[in-house]
Amino acid sequence: MEEDLANDNMTDYGSEQDISLWPFHSSNANLTISGQDIVSSVNFLNENFELLNLAKFGPIENVKFVIVIQVHNRPTYLGYLIESLRATRGIEDALLVFSHDINVAPVNEMIRNITFARVLQIYYPYNMQLFPHVFPGQDPKDCPERVGKKAAAKMRCKNFENPDKYGNYRVAKLTQIKHHWWWKMNYVFDGIYDRYDLSDPWVLLLEEDHYLAPDALHVLDIIIQNRKTYCEKCEIISLGFYLKTFTSYGANIAKLGAHPWYSSKHNMGMAFRRQTWMKVKNCSEVSSIGFDQFACYSLEFYVGLRFDWVCDQKAWKYFSSFFCFPCRQLLSLWYFASHIQSHQIMPEFDINFYI
Repeated sequence: MEEDLANDNMTDYGSEQDISLWPFHSSNANLTISGQDIVSSVNFLNENFELLNLAKFGPIENVKFVIVIQVHNRPTYLGYLIESLRATRGIEDALLVFSHDINVAPVNEMIRNITFARVLQIYYPYNMQLFPHVFPGQDPKDCPERVGKKAAAKMRCKNFENPDKYGNYRVAKLTQIKHHWWWKMNYVFDGIYDRYDLSDPWVLLLEEDHYLAPDALHVLDIIIQNRKTYCEKCEIISLGFYLKTFTSYGANIAKLGAHPWYSSKHNMGMAFRRQTWMKVKNCSEVSSIGFDQFACYSLEFYVGLRFDWVCDQKAWKYFSSFFCFPCRQLLSLWYFASHIQSHQIMPEFDINFYI
């Protein structure tokens, strides 16, 4: 397994420009398809993809969980995640939503062969496979990442006036991760929820290099059912945690904690409901999603802006240099201190160590 995962690194975007799987057709071979036409076509596909396994598991209106997996192009990792989902208790009561930023045959085949749960695929329409050399892809006239603002001004590269707060320039393949994340969240809560009239299930966020423990949904359900007893105001549940050591693993395996939400600690296996997302979404007008690739950092800022009356309108002044730390105190986060229900597979470790 370790060798398989070590060889399953992200490939260069230049090798992923085969768009033959996208069903764009024209009766005129000389007709140029505009960017807006491409986006409209992908949106149409998203709205009309077949929901898989409905005949086996029934309609999705009353699913207990929506599990949203952000996928790129690491089929080996994804294969292990799918096998872990197959072994998860209660998976038949979930809807699996695979959100892609690239359309490649091996990944599609793996997902369409799933038979143990309801499945839906969606595609981020502004991806670099379709827009490799124009925004939001990497324009050839864009400034090099670390060229510096003075050198960029001399070069007159396209975005020389807009470095990030560290003085670096946008790297499209990294910012796409963040753009995809925010698009995916809006599409799930504003699109899928309404289209299929879902009854407000909890949404669990995973990525293609995560691995789900067999009792993950069972434990998540127990926490949800006992929120009034444990922490009624807690709005985000996190099933994963980044352990620095394993010395206290046995002693802490059954512990449950309520904590201030820190993006770098509590972004693995997050679960929350639509009402929480709407609170975050209402702060989106202050977004600066063009540069850094970490959606969780923006989420951390939004959480603070929305939930902390101490900062309130003054929260904006913190954005350019550091986050408003008191804001973090108001949205507590559930997590298992050592009992990792979902975790990233790290090639340097034996996967059996985690299980």
